[in-house]
Amino acid sequence: MKGPAWTYSFDVARALEWFLKSLEYGEPSSEYVYLEIAQLYEQLGEAEVAKKYREKFA
Repeated sequence: MKGPAWTYSFDVARALEWFLKSLEYGEPSSEYVYLEIAQLYEQLGEAEVAKKYREKFA
């Protein structure tokens, strides 16, 4: 990982923000969006929320 840890956390949070924003426009074109969201929540330590999105992926 390059740079300070807070930069990494910010990047993960920013990516998550945009994935969630894309869901505001309806169902995603691919269920892999849910997997990406789940993985981002896991990186932020939000296991319960990640589980919810992982179930949507399955």
